[in-house]
Amino acid sequence: GRHYIVPIILDGENAWEHYPNNGADFLLLLYERIARCRNLRTVTFSEYLDLERHRQYLDSVVAGSWIYGNLATWIGHPAKNRAWEELGAARRFLKTASLGSSPQQFESAFREIMIAEGSDWFWWYGDDHPTENAAEFDELFRGRLKNVYRLMGGAVPSRLNEPIRTIATTTNYRNPVHTITPELDGEITDYFEWLTAGYVIPCAGETMCRTDRFVEKIFFGFDRENFYLRIDLVQAKMKEFGRGHSVEVHFIAPQECKLVLELKENNVWRCRIIQWPFGDRAPGFAGDRILELAIPLEVLDVTNPVDVMFSLSILEEGKELERFPSVGYCAVYTDPWHLDQQEWIV
Repeated sequence: GRHYIVPIILDGENAWEHYPNNGADFLLLLYERIARCRNLRTVTFSEYLDLERHRQYLDSVVAGSWIYGNLATWIGHPAKNRAWEELGAARRFLKTASLGSSPQQFESAFREIMIAEGSDWFWWYGDDHPTENAAEFDELFRGRLKNVYRLMGGAVPSRLNEPIRTIATTTNYRNPVHTITPELDGEITDYFEWLTAGYVIPCAGETMCRTDRFVEKIFFGFDRENFYLRIDLVQAKMKEFGRGHSVEVHFIAPQECKLVLELKENNVWRCRIIQWPFGDRAPGFAGDRILELAIPLEVLDVTNPVDVMFSLSILEEGKELERFPSVGYCAVYTDPWHLDQQEWIV
């Protein structure tokens, strides 16, 4: 005779958080009792198709979703549409870049695409499902797409550093109040050395803030020769910062340049140049308890008062774990010719 199937389709996550042990005990007992039932046989859909040879073809399938019977939950809102466009662009890039890649390289990048293609990302874009985690979901989604470009050796499109869903955030930030000329030794050698520098504390004051961040505080300043950066990493997290981890510093204006700071054998830091417009003007760098960088103003093309714009990322094997700022770039108004006349300290 004919075989018939009763699908048991359970929501992937929503129900089980209200059960003890996330529903694991309940589900195990449920499946055990079903398996022991004489009138029922548990099968997968592929096993059922092997048992039942009869086929009845459908002339059409209605396009839509289990929510409202349409696709509005997943597409249509400008934020949802942009997310799909960025996903499509990354997928097309991966297809083209795969022609000259290794199997391992492609497999790693393809896994990032598969994660980004999960439908739940698009559930949270738009106005129909508000959540206090929206900024975090947005950052994670764009991070997956950025990983595709990085893993395949491509340049990450700058638009992926801008939020798909715009959300107001606050940051503990101060502009430089005096020019500085710190000694680059990787140590806090003098209390006054960075005292008048600008600084930013990543995600301070934000409602949603990752508690596992690597970056604790970033200082910045300048004199008439260099733009200086000091990066303070969370010391308690440094035991997790090993080979394969790095700090990427990316300046985009007024001149683009990119550096990667790597912790090598014997806990020795090294500065590696990725993009540099002048071969004869090397950056200054020292890394120990803190990381200190000096970028010549000539390299950044700072010849007049201007915003120097940069971002900082923590990478692991080319994948972005953390970025500051989470969207866009940090802009520092750089005017070493007049700052000391505008601000003064005793």
